[in-house]
Amino acid sequence: MKRGLILCLLLITTSCGRKLPAKVSTPVPAAIPEYQVAYRTGLAAFREATPDGYLRATVAFRKAADLAPKNCEFVMHLGQSLLFLAQQQKLNWEEFEPSVSEANAVLAFKQGAPECVAYEAFLNRLSALSLAFRAGRANDAVSMINRAIELDPDDPMNWVVLSQLRPTAPRNSVLPIVRASQLAPDLPLVKYELGNYYLTNPENYGKAHEEFEGVLKQSPGHFQSIIGIVYSLSLSGEEDVEPLLKKAVEIAPKSLKARTLLGDYYAGLEETEQAMEQYQAATTANPRYYPAHIAAGTALMTAGKTEEAEPSFSTVVQLDVKRPQPPLFGVDFNADATAHYYLGNVWYERGNFERAKSEYLLSIEDISNFTLPIYGLATVLHREGKTDEALVQIEKVLQFDPRNFPSAYSLRGAIRAESRQFADALKDFDKAIEIYKQQIIALEAKANVAESKGWKRKAEGERRRKATLEFALQKTQESSRRAVEK
Repeated sequence: MKRGLILCLLLITTSCGRKLPAKVSTPVPAAIPEYQVAYRTGLAAFREATPDGYLRATVAFRKAADLAPKNCEFVMHLGQSLLFLAQQQKLNWEEFEPSVSEANAVLAFKQGAPECVAYEAFLNRLSALSLAFRAGRANDAVSMINRAIELDPDDPMNWVVLSQLRPTAPRNSVLPIVRASQLAPDLPLVKYELGNYYLTNPENYGKAHEEFEGVLKQSPGHFQSIIGIVYSLSLSGEEDVEPLLKKAVEIAPKSLKARTLLGDYYAGLEETEQAMEQYQAATTANPRYYPAHIAAGTALMTAGKTEEAEPSFSTVVQLDVKRPQPPLFGVDFNADATAHYYLGNVWYERGNFERAKSEYLLSIEDISNFTLPIYGLATVLHREGKTDEALVQIEKVLQFDPRNFPSAYSLRGAIRAESRQFADALKDFDKAIEIYKQQIIALEAKANVAESKGWKRKAEGERRRKATLEFALQKTQESSRRAVEK
């Protein structure tokens, strides 16, 4: 019995006589090199196409390049991230030169390096981006990116850069951003630029909205696409955009554009305190950001707070801004002329007509066809008894803007009535009354639409503007009746 038990134990320990298979070891995956981890992190951050993403990309690519200095691709991506970061910094009126300088140093270090021979197209793209920051080098930048496209026509980033430098296309050629979207339809940066292109045509606002929505699905922090959606909706009047603007500010509280647009929204509702909160946040972040200064002053003037408004316009004049670089939201906007015009209004309300005239003249000096200060000058000349000179200025206003300036017709009618030219005066009053009524009807329609959609505050804002026009209409009708009576 003992012998059998011992035998069984022996068999168990030897698998009952069978030979055990050799132990199979599972291969341990090799650790991903740290420089590769940094590189992949940089690619993911760059893909977000946001200022924060570009900043994180530069950190990651810089690390990868430090760990593998002979890898040209890492250095090229570092330079590209720096230049796209510089673009965002410039748009937000931040200091961008350090980013451009570091990118240029990268370019200078790698130009002609043996390990970069295969990256000629990439280097040309970076050169184009760098040249775009230098005054008077736009044509050189376009030449460089065209060379990059010749070398690598299938790289969507080459087409993106060309679309930034030259959005239109030569005859019978595809638009650069359209070509980029054909090559990389899901790249957030491409979708964003394509959305901006669609915004240029009212028929494509819906397409623009779709592209911006597509960006946000891949890059939720892309607040610029939220602003793009705001534009597409505001231009088509389909939706209240306050929640979107608040979301953009929440994501990017330091964005001067987002802050100012939200302030403009509140100013449009004549909610002056809320508007000022946003404008002040923008000007605190950058005291030289004159768009917010002008918007703040305008909102205060609309609210009847003339004395509070003056410092905003005086600040812009002291900044001595002529034309912005880059243009404000794509518009060639002369801040200095605008500030002088509003200062003219400030002095006019104070009863200092000589000072008001001086400000209006300074405004017109900057922009000869700026109808608002020309009209302001006409009102001052009329008060001074310089009737013929006032009429000359009114004729200029009506030449530049005959359909949207009822007050100019009304003023000309008053001057003609004073000169006992009653028939012509009545024609002017009738024209002013016609335009006022059209504008009032349009505002009432807007208010009704807003009301039907539950936008109570917006409806109230439209009706406040309507009330202002109704008061002007009443005054014009009274002037017309007096002219008839005479």
